[in-house]
This record gives sequence, C-alpha cells and structure tokens, in this order.
Amino acid sequence: MRTAAGYELTKAGEVFVAHAEQIHDRINTMIATCVSEASSLSGVVRVTAVDFLFDYWLVDQLPGLAAAHPQLHLELIASDSNLSFTHSEADVALRLSKPTSDAALLMKKVGDVAFAVYGAREFADIPSARWNDMPWISYGESLSHTPETEWMATRGLNIPVRLRVNNLGTMIHACAAGNGLALLPWVLGEQGNLIRLSESPELHRALWLLSHREAGSIARFKTVSEWILANFKASAANMAGLTSSSGLTARN
Repeated sequence: MRTAAGYELTKAGEVFVAHAEQIHDRINTMIATCVSEASSLSGVVRVTAVDFLFDYWLVDQLPGLAAAHPQLHLELIASDSNLSFTHSEADVALRLSKPTSDAALLMKKVGDVAFAVYGAREFADIPSARWNDMPWISYGESLSHTPETEWMATRGLNIPVRLRVNNLGTMIHACAAGNGLALLPWVLGEQGNLIRLSESPELHRALWLLSHREAGSIARFKTVSEWILANFKASAANMAGLTSSSGLTARN
C-alpha cells in the first residue's frame, strides 16, 4: 500500500511476510543441518558383506578406524542378499557378484578373492588326485549358480556331496569339523582344524564395493569406503591367493 511516507505493508502483506520469514528460517536451518550431517565424521554407517569378509578380515582392522574416528560407529550386517541402498537398508556393501537391479548404486571393483580347497587335519595328506573320492560340502539348490558350485561340477560328476549348506559361515565350520572338503576363500589361511589343501587358487571371484550414488557427498560414508579400499589394498596379495600356503599342503 502506498502512503505519503512510501510503501507500507497491508495487513494481508504483514501476515504473508511473517509466514515467509518463518519458512526462510526453516530452510536455513535445514541447509545448515544437511551441511553438518554431510561433513560430520560421526554417526552410524551400515556395512553389509558376506560373513567371511567380516569374520576373517574386516573386524581385525576396526581398532584402527575407531582410533582415527572415535565418533564413527559401524553396524556390520552379514548378508548374502543385495540390500537396497535406495531404501536405506545399507550404506556400504562388499559383494562377490555385480548387482544390476539398483539404479542408485555406485560400483567399484576392489580386487579379486581367491578360493582354495580346504579340509580338516585328517584330510591333510590327501593328494588332489584323490579329491573326487572324498566327501564334500557344497551349497544347496538355491546357490547352485555360484562359481564355487560350478567349479565342483568341473571336477567330475562323481564327487559325493555329504553335506549341503546355505551360507559360507556354516560351510567353514562344517569343514573344520571334519564333514568333508570344501572350496573356501584363500584368506582363511590355516587355523585351528582348517587346512588349506590347494597349493594355488582353484578360482577367483571379483569383489565389488557398492554405495549409494550420493554417498560420496557424505563424509562418514566416504571415509568408511576409503578405509575399506585402503585395507583391501594392504591385504590384496593374500585375498588373491598370491601368498604362499603355510603349514600342511596336499601332495599332488
């Protein structure tokens, strides 16, 4: 409204400006909160992976991350399933297969994971020529498409499978308990009652690091991803089966 002194707000204009100022304040608060969230190195990061990567590799590296970033907390989700990044089921994932169904994914090949034949100590002197005569532990029908089961098929149709399981953790424990031979990750080494029988890797699988496409702009997600990459680089030779086998090996 124009007056002799200049323009003044009408009653309706005053109401409009009051609401607009509240909205402006809320937007500024939201932006500040988002910037703080994106740059903060505190909070929870959910990492999902196949269980052996946690049990026999990643958990050993956690003290270093905790020392460098004490306000950063990891939630480790052992799962063979491709959890959704779009629905915030996971923030970072390590996978032995390349997913194709989630458009929000950012994928990076980390390196190769080698697999070798393992057995309990009572199988330590069995040469590879006799592997087909030994009992084996394999996956059930739902995992018959995996490279590990396909490798077993190439060994010959006469391999007797004594036990079928649906996850790698169970296979490792069943193998160590003497239920038969199994194709397991090279990085397990030789521990307890578990002996690596292969003198060199039987097969390799690519390991992929996955995250949401927007994760690179959030500091805690980026920090955890870079930490995983650095740790894999340090462990790459052992993961890929380039290290020599220690202890007992089969005589070919």
